[in-house]
Amino acid sequence: MPAPARKQRPARGEPEMFGQYVLFESLGRGGMATVRRAELRGAAGFRRTVALKQLHPHLADSQDHLALFAREARLGSYLRHANIAHTFDFGSVDGVYYIAMELIRGPHARAARAPGVRALPGRSPMGDR
Repeated sequence: MPAPARKQRPARGEPEMFGQYVLFESLGRGGMATVRRAELRGAAGFRRTVALKQLHPHLADSQDHLALFAREARLGSYLRHANIAHTFDFGSVDGVYYIAMELIRGPHARAARAPGVRALPGRSPMGDR
């Protein structure tokens, strides 16, 4: 019996559908998740650019990792501060858990720690590209 067909992934750099989000380039990768620039596509042409954090698929079966990820989403949804990205959504698409957060454009946070680089003053709202 032939193996089931695997879902075709788009070519590198091509937008990819993920539920109601369109995924674009990767913004970063850590031990638990990858963050990508994404766009929420809603009814009547509604669109919102977000940072979409996806739990690594191999961690989805770990109740401990899933609980940590869900806790991060829950806590992020409670926090309201100019220096904290807002959390908009938490869910799962085809078994891949995600957190949709405010996308803050600008230099990577590590740049503020580089020698000779001062911390960025405040935060300014950024529009879509």
